[in-house]
Amino acid sequence: MPDSIRTGRERAALTFNYEWDIFQYTVQETYTLETGTTTGLAYLYVTVEAAAANNPSQEVYVYNVTTAAFDKLGANKLTTTDSTINYTVVSPVKYATSTGQVKILVKVIGGTKYDHKVDLVKLATQVK
Repeated sequence: MPDSIRTGRERAALTFNYEWDIFQYTVQETYTLETGTTTGLAYLYVTVEAAAANNPSQEVYVYNVTTAAFDKLGANKLTTTDSTINYTVVSPVKYATSTGQVKILVKVIGGTKYDHKVDLVKLATQVK
């Protein structure tokens, strides 16, 4: 990993067990970047590792401070085997507040009964 990439907090082994007909669940993480990082921010790297029974859909979002809404980075189907999905955000200044906070949202939709396991939500940055 190049010296210019900084890694935020990592969360491990969050497991959620639910039973409903139609279900939507979200996990939100807020990261605070090092002082001065936002002015030269070139890239955000978001990594999510998760698994679930009954193949629900997982969507990953990052909060846009300009529009005050979450922007979708992508979606994938989950299986019972852990999968790691990586997203790269180019020109991410609009996703960091003036105090350096970045919010990541992981949303799981679908299934009638499933176990959703989020092993990792990770944010790394690269500055110019």
